[in-house]
Amino acid sequence: MSETTVIKELNIDGLSDVDALNEIGCLVDAAYDARSTARTDRAFILLDKLQQRELAPAIAAHAYYLYANAWENRRLERVQEKSWAWEQPETEAQVLALRRAVTHEGFKHLH
Repeated sequence: MSETTVIKELNIDGLSDVDALNEIGCLVDAAYDARSTARTDRAFILLDKLQQRELAPAIAAHAYYLYANAWENRRLERVQEKSWAWEQPETEAQVLALRRAVTHEGFKHLH
């Protein structure tokens, strides 16, 4: 079974919000370590799926932080391609996700 097939099978169905958040966090970290676009892609899909749930404020704020980390992965994947380009959509998305995290009502509950 290929890595891409295994990654596509990663799922958060049946997991609590906290466990899903932890699984996605591990996936984002693994994507960074491996510079894996497939893992980053899957992390975005799972984060979008998690956001569809009725999340506690602290979990929602933490999810935005994971979005920011996934956008950092995406930026690093493309850094050689367009490091001097004026428009940096990955960096913009990362900053927006971080702003959403710190302005979210649940941020104050994070340690």
